[in-house]
Amino acid sequence: MAACNPYKCGTDARSATYVGLLGHSAPPVLPVAETDSGRVFLMLNEWRGSMSQQNVIASVAIRGFVSRVSEIHVHEGAPANPGRLLLRSVSGYLVGDSAWKTGIDLFAGPASWQDLWTRLDDGDAYFEIHSPSGDSISAGLGQAAISDFWPSCT
Repeated sequence: MAACNPYKCGTDARSATYVGLLGHSAPPVLPVAETDSGRVFLMLNEWRGSMSQQNVIASVAIRGFVSRVSEIHVHEGAPANPGRLLLRSVSGYLVGDSAWKTGIDLFAGPASWQDLWTRLDDGDAYFEIHSPSGDSISAGLGQAAISDFWPSCT
């Protein structure tokens, strides 16, 4: 099998990660440790070119906040002044009794991928987790890392 030359593969990729803390409307002071109570982690990945795809990965430390998760949201705006729904996901699984995680979910909106990417990049979006009982808890999101498009073999 020949080695991949990323400058000839025809696909570019970019990604961005965001973190937050449940119950805090302001973006956290970075870094946020993976073991922090209420830690929210959100990753956006995009490929374009010979392969095109957008996906989202999320993880939330739920212990002490909710015992189960029915869905997650990313909204435009801030918890005190919520805007339209940018991302909704009902897929995920409980890890032990302390963390809820999604797999690598294909982005399905309801907003456009560009709206989600831009609002998060501008600091104009927040995370919200919902429990089956109807309770919800939000978290302001801060950008932890971002990369521009780069050649990528897939």
